Amino acid sequence: MVPRSVRPVWTIGAVAVGACSLDTDAGGELYGAGRGGSGAAAAAGGVAGLAGSGAGGGGALAGQGGAGGTGGSTGDPCNGVDCTPGQCVASGSGAECACEAGYEAAGMTCVDIDECAGTICGTLGCSNSPGGYECLPITCAQIWQANPVAQSGNYTLYADGLAAQPWQAYCQAGTPTPTAYLNLSGENFSAFSRLGGVTTTRFTRVRIDEMTLRLAANDYTHATFTGTAYYPWFNQNVTKVPFGATLACSGDASESRVDLTGTGLQLDQAQCRSSAPSHATGTTWVGTVMSASSVCRWASLQDCGPDAQGSELVKDTAYSIQLRYGP
Repeated sequence: MVPRSVRPVWTIGAVAVGACSLDTDAGGELYGAGRGGSGAAAAAGGVAGLAGSGAGGGGALAGQGGAGGTGGSTGDPCNGVDCTPGQCVASGSGAECACEAGYEAAGMTCVDIDECAGTICGTLGCSNSPGGYECLPITCAQIWQANPVAQSGNYTLYADGLAAQPWQAYCQAGTPTPTAYLNLSGENFSAFSRLGGVTTTRFTRVRIDEMTLRLAANDYTHATFTGTAYYPWFNQNVTKVPFGATLACSGDASESRVDLTGTGLQLDQAQCRSSAPSHATGTTWVGTVMSASSVCRWASLQDCGPDAQGSELVKDTAYSIQLRYGP
């Protein structure tokens, strides 16, 4: 952090002291020019005159009071000045606060500089603290920009760049930029069932756009697959099912489970269903956990139209499931 310039707090005026001189006149009277007093003495009008017998032939010795002083010094100009965090520095006839880095003088003390009020962190988030600040990464790419040799691993990101909204992402190194994944600790799987054939896809991480907090349901980088089921509408065997989707046909039943517990994020949309809602049964929510079953139709978290039967199996990796911050 770069120290700010020091701002004077207050000054104390200099003290003027009158000169002392003695003169005699032709009559032999001796007059003393009294010295201007300071402090209490000045208020009393200076040194009082004295009467006596002068050497000039019985003349009176008179003291002429000097002019009042301008107010005297009380000592150290920093006495009683609190510049914490910093120190008071006497400067010539005054005093000023020399503040520590990250603070500036204001009145008779040092106050914190809010660096985050400006654009010091650029596109990153910014968190102000007493005497300093911290730039907060929102994306994995920003971490790599700060450290080009960073390795794949778990990193703390901040939703909307806010210090109060941290969440953990798995940043996977790649070209040209790293890819972000949301770590899943609970049981997360999707399934398709037809004529006794069942295929299940289990996810340990799901791809996420850090800026929008939207999930890519069809990214299978961190997924495993078991089983297969034939899907006649596409005339193909299905071996994998997108995140947050379930499909069943020919009297079979299937289930999908989404559990975001411990991720710091929550679903921010309701699931869409088949064009025949009466055929999409058993859809339930418990906190961040979603379980769904479907007979002859499907249920999904993806954006979908009113008659999108089976389309959730062939959608690309577009980010289609909206989340929001909320532990």
